[in-house]
This record gives sequence, structure tokens and C-alpha cells, in this order.
Amino acid sequence: MEDHMETMDLFHTDGGRAQPIAVFLHASTGEVFGTWGARPAYIQNVMDEFKRNYPDKQASAYQEQLDQTYKKIGELYHDGNEYQKVMIQELKQRFTSFIRERIAYKH
Repeated sequence: MEDHMETMDLFHTDGGRAQPIAVFLHASTGEVFGTWGARPAYIQNVMDEFKRNYPDKQASAYQEQLDQTYKKIGELYHDGNEYQKVMIQELKQRFTSFIRERIAYKH
């Protein structure tokens, strides 16, 4: 990441740099097919809900609720290996969509 900050800045997650994020590029043209990340959708939903409910970073409850949100996210990551299965499923769906889009584009 540190060696390619200008590239990272092209692919912000929720307005900031996040890892891991996958960027899928055409090998010879550099065309961006799509991205994935930085979290599986069901885990990202926890953060999205927090951001909807606590948009004001200066609010008194903001930091406490953010800490609770990160705790919940941590619990989801440590709940067996479900997130790994979901990540694989989401990545397969992304790859499949790239293939479908390329086929549709050619016709």
C-alpha cells in the first residue's frame, strides 16, 4: 500500500483507504473490471448502519458507538469461519459478473 498511495486513492472504501480491497484489472489494458472489499457484505452492513445512525463525529455518543460497532464486527469475524465462506462466495459472484459483462459487451 505504502508504495502505491496514488493507486490506493483511486479506490477509497467509505471515503478512506482500507485493506484488504481487491481491484480487478485487465492484465494488458489496465481497465478496471470491478472491486471487492474491504469486508464481506454482511459485516460491512454493521458499519453502514452505524454510519447512518451516527453521522456526526462530534456527537457525544459517537466514539462509544463506534467502539461497539468495531466490537460487533470483531465478533462476526471470530464467529467460526463463516466470513471466509462468504468472502469466497462474493468473490465468485464478482468473477462471474465480469464474465457475463464481457460476453454481453462483445455481442
